[in-house]
Amino acid sequence: MKNEKPGNPLVSIIIPTHNRAEYLSRAVKSCINQTYKNSEIIVVDDNSGDNTAEVVKGFRGNRIRYFRNKSNKGAPYSRNKGLSVARGMYINFLDDDDELLPDKTMLQMEKFRTSDISSLGVVTCDVEYRRQDLRKVINNRKRGSIYIDLLRGYCVFGIQTMLIKKEFLEMINGFDESLPSNQEYDLQLRLSRFCSYDYVPELLAVTHESDGQISFNFRKKIKGVNMIFSKYKAEYRKQGLFFFFTVYAYMMVNLFLYYIGLLFGKRAYSWLKKLVNLVRLMPSGLNKKRIRSG
Repeated sequence: MKNEKPGNPLVSIIIPTHNRAEYLSRAVKSCINQTYKNSEIIVVDDNSGDNTAEVVKGFRGNRIRYFRNKSNKGAPYSRNKGLSVARGMYINFLDDDDELLPDKTMLQMEKFRTSDISSLGVVTCDVEYRRQDLRKVINNRKRGSIYIDLLRGYCVFGIQTMLIKKEFLEMINGFDESLPSNQEYDLQLRLSRFCSYDYVPELLAVTHESDGQISFNFRKKIKGVNMIFSKYKAEYRKQGLFFFFTVYAYMMVNLFLYYIGLLFGKRAYSWLKKLVNLVRLMPSGLNKKRIRSG
């Protein structure tokens, strides 16, 4: 591993994984293929029962560090564990079924060097969302202090799109492990209290829909929404009654969708969510562009 150099700081890419060896290889390869080479890849195996360890061992070189949990602890715990052992000044969290495009780290590090925003802690990028019947690009283009924007709703999509200064992650003690879902949203809310955002206006990451995602664990999503609302209720009230009831309505629509998914399944949830977005009942602040529909 290269030593830290002025102007070329070490970046730590943290990948939590559990029983997804078939996807993990793609994620790790996307990290190795980054044009910015001063990085380490930290794989935190959440007590997988498949051949995850063998997949990691198949990648040669000392840029990859492998850790295994003694029991299944969940993604927030595994991300925090990766953060605790990370040597880099900058952190990129990557889910095991997603990938980074080759220039992501290089362009985001360049943005950190050239941005005129004070207290810059997070640089984002555009991301392509892929599933069997759809591909769409989501533009993450928020700049400056975005705490109020985030209180209104999830306006920066995808943990993998963010390059984050480690000092701010340490300031907030990483992910809240008590939350069953919405941990990424909660992390952004807490980060945005202390640091500002900037972005690279390019598609630099890909997120894939795969089996077993928390997105379709409707019981956890319902519990997570309720916990987030309770956690930030006082913050919503500080912004005034109109703001409070706007956020409340946003949360209620989400809960309605999750209950539909719980009762009638993933297809009913996806169809109704598409309809809700179409009639603009659930504004997210995300700029989405469909690039192919099957």
